Amino acid sequence: MKTIPSFSALIKQKFDYTDVYFQEVKTEKNICPEDLGKAFFTSDIPWVKKLFSLRNKLVAVFGLKGSDKKSKIMQQAEQSDFAVGERFGLFKVLDKKEKEIILGEDDKHLDFKVSLLYVQPVNKIYISTGVQYHNFFGRLYFFFVKPFHRLVVKSMLNSMATSFA
Repeated sequence: MKTIPSFSALIKQKFDYTDVYFQEVKTEKNICPEDLGKAFFTSDIPWVKKLFSLRNKLVAVFGLKGSDKKSKIMQQAEQSDFAVGERFGLFKVLDKKEKEIILGEDDKHLDFKVSLLYVQPVNKIYISTGVQYHNFFGRLYFFFVKPFHRLVVKSMLNSMATSFA
């Protein structure tokens, strides 16, 4: 699925690139945005940690924003209420609704937004990404990131769904 769901706050924005992944969650729990944020940032996938570490080293050469160490972010997420404006490495909390949290960042080459959304009664978690390019370097950067992005999002979504089971 590539189209932002109509029930997401991201539907109102224009993007050059979008993707959406979703997974059913086997839970009776009422999942709130803070739960989604905690599950997203505490996903402990070793290869993803290594990939983000490599990314941070590579983008520093081009003056792009890096991220804190994953362990620091995980610790922060465990204790957070995910207030608008709070930062988790590359991600800043931009908005929070009843069942959705919007994360993202604006940078000189591109802006990105990520929606973490829980939909009842179907018990599905959606991760939607929107990217707006500012220039050629934004397009070039995301050209190389896109294949990894897809793998990372699918892995994180699976980890999030498992954490709610």
